[in-house]
Amino acid sequence: MKTGSAFFTPGPGGSARESRRRETADKYLAGRKRERRPRGLARLLVVVLCMFVAGFFFDNTVPAPAAAWVYADLDQRVYYPPPYLENSGRDAAGLLLTTAGEAKKMNCAPDPQAKSKGYFRQPDRSMSGRLLQSLGILKPLPGRWNRDGTWNW
Repeated sequence: MKTGSAFFTPGPGGSARESRRRETADKYLAGRKRERRPRGLARLLVVVLCMFVAGFFFDNTVPAPAAAWVYADLDQRVYYPPPYLENSGRDAAGLLLTTAGEAKKMNCAPDPQAKSKGYFRQPDRSMSGRLLQSLGILKPLPGRWNRDGTWNW
């Protein structure tokens, strides 16, 4: 009895040859299903590993908090970080000691030279480094600013 379908399976009275074909096809399909799982898992691991490695190339910086202490020159409308004044030999006389947030409210901007030298930013861990830090594998980096706004360096 031909039905014209390639997937015709005979009923209980089918031939032994057709039942062997069916068993062979079932074994083949079952084997293929088992093969796909490890390949999919391997691909997932490769993607995760590539993302982890790529995360090391994305550097982060932390801007100076609004509570950081700075010296503001109200005449020139700029403010300086204390370490910059110490390192450049400038005198803080005549400058107002305030926080960065208050200096911004007084329409002062960070000194361009101090800003270009990175005084108002702290390098931070990469994305992957942050992940390792949150897992407890890496220690946190020392901060440039304390909670009270004072500078460490």
